[in-house]
Amino acid sequence: MAIAQRRIPGPAAGWPRSIGSVRPRISRVLLGLMALLALGAGPAAAVENLNSSLEEICQPLLELNTKLGASAAPGSPAGGLMQAELSLSAAQYGALWSLLKLTPTPGCSRLY
Repeated sequence: MAIAQRRIPGPAAGWPRSIGSVRPRISRVLLGLMALLALGAGPAAAVENLNSSLEEICQPLLELNTKLGASAAPGSPAGGLMQAELSLSAAQYGALWSLLKLTPTPGCSRLY
């Protein structure tokens, strides 16, 4: 009985393998975006909330750029890991990356 109650950390327990806490943060942000859209926030408020939420996604990716000199762009090794961890197709990940790059915030516009 004690064995069944013990939780083992790692990929089998739902923890990301290599990108740290990026995946849970992205999931929370995307859920928040859906909630905002469902509640029908006004257009200006929705745009501002969307930009700030996308900026939250961009910050860890920007740190990857600046601290490690790596890019999570489609086709890169880190991009492949992100795509796999988010369970996205190459086209979906490419669309997400394009959306992030076009977001008019300091972090998103500096991604490479």
